[in-house]
Formats: sequence, structure tokens, C-alpha cells
Amino acid sequence: MTKPLDATSGRSQQTTPEMATRPSLGIWACSALVVGNIIGSGFYLSPAALAPYGAAALVGWVGMAVAAMCLGLVFARLAGVRPATGGPYAYSRMAFGAFAGFLVAWAYWISIWASLPAIAMAFTGYLGVFFPNLQHMPGGFTAVSLAAMWLVAAINMFGVRSAGRFQIVTVGLKLLPFIAIALLGLFWIEPQNLIPINPSGLSMLGLISATAPLTMFAFLGIESATVPAGDVDDPKRTIPRATVLGTLCCGLIFILGTLVVMGTVPRETLARSAAPFSDAAFVMWGWWGSTLVAAAVVLSSIGALNGWTLLMAQVPMAAARDGLFPPVFGRLSSRGVPQWGIVLSMLLASASFCRPRACRD
Repeated sequence: MTKPLDATSGRSQQTTPEMATRPSLGIWACSALVVGNIIGSGFYLSPAALAPYGAAALVGWVGMAVAAMCLGLVFARLAGVRPATGGPYAYSRMAFGAFAGFLVAWAYWISIWASLPAIAMAFTGYLGVFFPNLQHMPGGFTAVSLAAMWLVAAINMFGVRSAGRFQIVTVGLKLLPFIAIALLGLFWIEPQNLIPINPSGLSMLGLISATAPLTMFAFLGIESATVPAGDVDDPKRTIPRATVLGTLCCGLIFILGTLVVMGTVPRETLARSAAPFSDAAFVMWGWWGSTLVAAAVVLSSIGALNGWTLLMAQVPMAAARDGLFPPVFGRLSSRGVPQWGIVLSMLLASASFCRPRACRD
């Protein structure tokens, strides 16, 4: 059995039977991972946050889309040169050594499991549109959120292929209504809603600077396809293509979707909106359109939960193999999954979610 060389030190890594038989992620699964992790709750509220800047805020979206594509090309190039499980962690370790790699792995891992409760809460919150009594059940909100987290963890424990298929389904279903809004919604745009173009009076450079903090967050996750490199089929070709394709798809949806929402919902109403895409869908197609968007957000939340759970186990697994994390994170199940890494990370996520006050609520 061959032993591949370590990327930084030339050491050989033992290849286990589980590692050799693990299933692979293809171009669609990797693209869905990128899109599913990028398009999250931040995008759904961004048109309302950008309303004070008018249609000129699209300059910020274009600027961030170009910057995100440049960063995506960097990740694509790195993956093409040397694909490695762990993505940003692996590349940091290759370039700057073990200590820098450890810091990146530690911060990346914590940022994921600490954010899972927020994603689960968004899922449960929009689920309340279809089950209004959920908000009034004692402990119901917390129980459903925790159940969603552990259900996704169970899907990931069945194997990377199961998680990949689940990601493709959820991303495909959630994109349909948003693509419909971004494309068909162009026919519902009212020009008067876009006037004045730049109510803030800022210069183009000022607009980019003012809107960058509101748009940059929406592009987090472009590195997603690089993280599970060890489970990707033909990673030198698949990862770069998925990264570029996913980033380009998200950029177009962000720009066209924001334009449609701003063109269909009056600026004063949009600035106060808590669900701008639902409001735009209501203007275009009535109550069923608004309900469809709410369903898409539910799917988006569960898809993001699945995608980030997959990455949450991969980074510490890569660090454990390099001796920078406890060995338990690198142990694989018979399905080739770092199940103990998933369980321990999910326990921490559950503990951060279930604070005493939250549990009482």
C-alpha cells in the first residue's frame, strides 16, 4: 500500500483501508457545497440593509463579487496545484508552518460550530411560518433547533456521499425561487422605486467602502470545496471548477436579486422590512409567492447547516492527522467519516446554543 508524502515535511502518512474506500464528491456536490454555504441568512436581509444607498448599492455588490471571484481563483489555483484536506488550514500550514496551521484550524473549527446554533435558529424561525404554534410551545423552539442540528449530524455520519447528495437536493430546491425572483422579477421592476439612484450622495469609492461590510459577509464560504479535498473525485479539476462556478452563480443571484427587490418594493418599506425577498415575492405573485420564499429559506438554512457540518469535521480531522489536534478527531468510522469529530463538535455547538436562558425559553 502506498504512502503519500506529507505536503510540508515530506513525512509519509499511513493510508488506512477506510481512507482508501471513502466515497467521493463530484462537481455538482462540490458546487452545491459552495453555493449552499455562501447563500445564507445574510443575503436574505441584505436588500433592506442596503436600502439607504438606493440602486447605487449594486456597485458594492459588483465590487465584492469581483473581489470574491479573485479570492475564489486563488483557492482554485491552490487546489489545482496541491489539493489537500483542510482547505485554508492545509494551505496555511504548507506556507507558514505548523503553528500558523494550528491557529487557522482552531479558529476555523470554532467559528463553524459556534455559528451552527444561529443557522439552526434561522431554520426554526422560518419554520414557524408553517407551524405558528411552534413559537408558543414551551421549549419547542430550542428542541426543534437542536433536532435539526443532530439530524444533519446523523446524515453526515452516514458518509460524505450522503451529505453531498443531501446538499445537492437542498441547494437545488432553494435556488429555484430565488432564480425565479432574480430573472422573472425583472419584469415587475417599477423604475420609480429606483429613483433617486444614489440617495446617500456618496462617490463610487465611498459607496464601495460603505456597502462592503454589508456585502462582504455574504460571500463567506467560497473556500468550501477545498476543505473536503480528500473526498473529492479528481480534486485538481473538480475543486477549481466548483469554486469558480459556485462563486459566479452566487454573485449573479446576489446582484440580480437585490436589483429586483429594490425595484419592486418601495425604499421606505424596504428599509423597515424583516423579510425583503418575501415582500418582493408577495408584490409579484401574492401570498403563495411569499410562502414559497419562506420555504426556500427553510431549505437554505438546513442546507447551510449540512454544508458547514461537513466542513466542521474535515478541518480538525486534517489537523489531527498532522499531530496538531487530538487523535480522536482523526479517527474514521467504517463509513470513512470522522464521527467522533462530528459528535464532539456538535456537543460544543449544542452547549453554546442551549444556554440556561435559552433552555428555559
